[in-house]
Amino acid sequence: MDTNDERFPTKEAKSDIIDSQYAGAAYSFVREALNRTVAKIAKKSPRRSAPDAVGTQHISGAELLEGLREFALDQYGPLAELLLYHWGVKKTDDFGNIVFNMVEAGVLGKTDNDKPEDFSDKYNFAEVFRRPFLPSRATVKSVARAVVAATTTPPATVRKRKTK
Repeated sequence: MDTNDERFPTKEAKSDIIDSQYAGAAYSFVREALNRTVAKIAKKSPRRSAPDAVGTQHISGAELLEGLREFALDQYGPLAELLLYHWGVKKTDDFGNIVFNMVEAGVLGKTDNDKPEDFSDKYNFAEVFRRPFLPSRATVKSVARAVVAATTTPPATVRKRKTK
């Protein structure tokens, strides 16, 4: 997807883009994630940071999806999946629909190689948005051992009372 340095369009222009299937916030989120992803890639690969002849920078659908995932986790943590769902974004295909709605409205550009299928079923939302916040097996086992030990062994500092 191609981008330039302009921010998301005005409210009037935004209403022309928005598909009622997705909340307006989803469009803003995609644009912010795109800008952040372009900046991150430019920082890692200075050769890619130079805009082309029309002043745009291009990233692939796969790069954008990774940037969207990272941005969602960074901004919303364990609530990312829930918030995206609330906005109508339930799978990677939805990100593609939003991007291509923005392309159609002239907010984003694309190359001949860019297509909606680039976003089709690329990752599972539950996997990428929940798993980072679930405890590992090792953590669960060590907590379970600690609970069992705490409930079966009296603390060393507790003295038995003498009975009369």
